[in-house]
Amino acid sequence: MNFSNVPKELAYLNVFFRCASDHSANDPIITYYCLLHAFQKGLSVTQKPPNVNAFLTSLMDKLEELKKNNSNCEEIKNETVGIPYVKQYALKLYNTAYQKDMNSDFGPYVLYNLLPCLSATVKLFLSASTLLDVVSGAEEVGDDIKEAIKYAKRKAVYISKCLKSGEVPISGPVPNTQAADTPNISGLTNTNDLFNSEPNPQPPQVPTSCAPKQPPSPEPTQASDVSPRQWLNVEKDIKYALSASNYQDKETTIKHLMQALRSLGVDI
Repeated sequence: MNFSNVPKELAYLNVFFRCASDHSANDPIITYYCLLHAFQKGLSVTQKPPNVNAFLTSLMDKLEELKKNNSNCEEIKNETVGIPYVKQYALKLYNTAYQKDMNSDFGPYVLYNLLPCLSATVKLFLSASTLLDVVSGAEEVGDDIKEAIKYAKRKAVYISKCLKSGEVPISGPVPNTQAADTPNISGLTNTNDLFNSEPNPQPPQVPTSCAPKQPPSPEPTQASDVSPRQWLNVEKDIKYALSASNYQDKETTIKHLMQALRSLGVDI
């Protein structure tokens, strides 16, 4: 589904569409609940012009497609199992972002194809707040989760503004002069990612029944001593390495690059 043509009436949901796209290749559970939350929020729009109705219909079709393609996935079939999965992952992202914040590891402000890219810490906070919003839309959450959402949004906006203007961000709570009660994170979804990939750390172990289906392996050729299955593993590990590098995660990047080399028969 193309999320580049979201109607302006639903533009405030772009953060959920972005998060869904980031996980579409690797975690259908996260993708499903981001889209489900966006769909439910979209239904609450009081006046829906034809283009909004058409978009919501396409979104509903996408949700049905995800359910059909993952018919054995209990986390997608059963919300009481799926939402805790989303919550666990969101808190992992939040804790990673918080540690980076406490260590003053805010990441550089860079341009790619003349568009600003989110720093690793900003993207972690943004993804965490987005997924915790999904959780809070499905169940009653405690004050600790509400405060985590507010903190993550404030820090994402604050760090992004500081890096863009050349200022040095401050660890911990956002200074009162720059803290908004309801931080506007919509502008952060218009920046450009180097890679359209999953956030890091990786989600909880995706159940086998929910794992994305691999395309059929091509017939092996005599010209290569690397099997089709090994090439699939190489492709997967390189993708994970690129994803980790987008978050400046050195350990995970090295891990997957080494796994890719081993799959190619390199003795390391």
